[in-house]
Amino acid sequence: MSDLYGGFEVSPADPFLFNQQRILVATPEKVDALLRFNPDFASQIGLIFIDEGHLIEEPERGLRFEMLIHRLVRRYANGGARLILASAVMGQADSLVHWITGATDASGLQASHYRPTRNYLGLLLWNGQTATRELTYVSDENTGGYKPCQAPKDVRVRALPNANVVQNANLQLGLFSGHENAQSTSNAKQKIPIGFPRKGRKYEAVALAALREARDGMTLVYVPRVDWLESLAQAVFDALDYMALCRQQQIPVDVFDLQKPVLADADQLRLDQCIELAEELTGAESLVTRALRAGFAVHYRGVPERLRNMLSPLIEQGVFSVVIATSTVIHGVNTPAKTVLIHSLVRGDHEDRKREISSREFLNLVGRAGRAMQETEGTALLFTDADAKKAARAGRRIQQFVKRINIEELKSALRAFLCKVADQWKERYPGANVGELCEALASERIDWLSQDLQHQLDELDRELLALIQELQESDTGPATVENLFARSLVTLQSSGDDDSWHGPQTSLSLLAARIEYLQKIPAPVRRAYYRSGLPLTDCKVLENSAEALLARFDTFGQIPDYSAEQTARIVWELYRDFLADLSIFRKQGGSPPACTERILRSWLEGMRVDAIADLPEVKATVQARSDVTAFIDDFCSSRMPWALNALRGYVGALVPNPIADGWLSAWSAMIHFGLPSPKAAMFYGLGLRSREAAVCCAGNCTEPAQSFKLYQWLINLTDEEIGRWQIAERIRQEIITFRDNLKPSGLFS
Repeated sequence: MSDLYGGFEVSPADPFLFNQQRILVATPEKVDALLRFNPDFASQIGLIFIDEGHLIEEPERGLRFEMLIHRLVRRYANGGARLILASAVMGQADSLVHWITGATDASGLQASHYRPTRNYLGLLLWNGQTATRELTYVSDENTGGYKPCQAPKDVRVRALPNANVVQNANLQLGLFSGHENAQSTSNAKQKIPIGFPRKGRKYEAVALAALREARDGMTLVYVPRVDWLESLAQAVFDALDYMALCRQQQIPVDVFDLQKPVLADADQLRLDQCIELAEELTGAESLVTRALRAGFAVHYRGVPERLRNMLSPLIEQGVFSVVIATSTVIHGVNTPAKTVLIHSLVRGDHEDRKREISSREFLNLVGRAGRAMQETEGTALLFTDADAKKAARAGRRIQQFVKRINIEELKSALRAFLCKVADQWKERYPGANVGELCEALASERIDWLSQDLQHQLDELDRELLALIQELQESDTGPATVENLFARSLVTLQSSGDDDSWHGPQTSLSLLAARIEYLQKIPAPVRRAYYRSGLPLTDCKVLENSAEALLARFDTFGQIPDYSAEQTARIVWELYRDFLADLSIFRKQGGSPPACTERILRSWLEGMRVDAIADLPEVKATVQARSDVTAFIDDFCSSRMPWALNALRGYVGALVPNPIADGWLSAWSAMIHFGLPSPKAAMFYGLGLRSREAAVCCAGNCTEPAQSFKLYQWLINLTDEEIGRWQIAERIRQEIITFRDNLKPSGLFS
């Protein structure tokens, strides 16, 4: 089995990995890239298991996810491959069953209400001194939902006693500096008594509650916003510091210290590698790194993707007793916990119901309470003020979520989009009809659409073009709207709508209009658009520069190998001359810093984020280390590899150029991983999880940069050969362990 994470890119090692395996685990973006870049991949598929099916409702990715699933449904409807769509929070599934299986009854649905543990829902009420657990619901194994329960209230957390703190003391974490009870700053050595949590500091109360709950088992703390997560993580550090201060002053406190489990050697090595990667990608003193050293984990979009991927299995194994996470932990990360502590349900600063997490997000979150085969029960608690009105309001929210279980139907994101288009047309042109709307869409007269809907239409065009191209290449019928959208979720869910503007015929007419527009594009150009995987507006940007692009690619290969400095210069010139206007980069907001080429070069040379941030030209442009981390993760590890792969697909479909194709693929992987050579990037892609180890193997391997050759070289390495290399012992052990896992009895059996 192979895991292929990441966005829309195919590294040189990916084809080798999936050709060696019977099972492939990949993100939707990676599957999309493989379908576009490797037609043979599609012909090998016998079973498609799509997890987290409810993501078709997600605002940002829902339309693309639904269309990807529909592409698979249409492609394999008569091809013998099986499709399984799974979700723990699917709700009413009649239209989904018909869409995926073709069955018009429940024969295509397999449902289970089984839970490995008993789950409780309730409140954790904080009155300023104590936090009391009040359980109100328990899981119902007969319905798969929850039923009311009555349980004795339990005081779980008590405020810590006062300790003497030196006002404005220069403590490592700045604990209590600027406290509201401070006197004059002229008496800098004055000692003031203070407790924990401080008045009005919800983060500190939640942090203390998390540490207390962690005494009974792994605790997952859900925080809906990144800035709140950072404050809460800091509060955990402060709580640990405060308890250490109490012990120094011989003040008795409950022992809340984080429990660090005794790990097997292999697991300890993975944890050490995770901490090392955190230091490398985010800095030695970043929040992420300090948390891992202290024994807990934070999981959010600000954590680089590679680090999140390495963290996930450790979280699943229960290595950390406390995990603080945003919604990234809800989607696709297996994080079963003894207790789920919910900081808030609202993403905004105010109690705005429109910004509240969805019922599916809530149910997915609370369903993580209880670890199978480790506990018999789990608990999900919403932290709230003990004030009667606030507590009652929190209780009503949980009740409303519970009532929605198994009732709501997953809504088609495509249908929601088409309804918005029709509604906006009616609002702009009250007397116009559907035919005139279709004519406007077919002729690309879309200036009346809002910017948001124009962006979504661009996304839809990309997927429609892929649907057309894949059906033609697989010879499964003409690209008519009836063939393309037979048994589609959008037509199934719109069939009962009495509003003619939102009914199935209007939906098909709107889709037919865009298909008519797409089919006006010459077939060779359409194929290049498809291979790029870009929205059509971006494809037109490349098309306008096609002649200059092809001329630029003719210069590749004149140098037998490129240094990190040369690669950084070439990639920066490609960005500056051809890629900067793509939406991939426009969405990033603002122009990249003037030192981007220097950052690229340093990243390719294997420098750590801390060292890059300390470079004079970088410090002069980018002030905060966290900004350097974010830029490298976003621009270098995500957007640039995506853009280079898109460029590779577009140009390769127009005028095949093996040399340019090879370099673009290699540069994409090198920049994604931050490695100085194609060979090092391949070693990393094969599974080595430290840049130092990948560079070391590349420097000692005389084989050509071909995945199978590198794999053979690795499995035939002897301990004696590795022992002669001048490398650190931890790198030596990593290579030996990886080699052993690669051997035929291990990964590629």
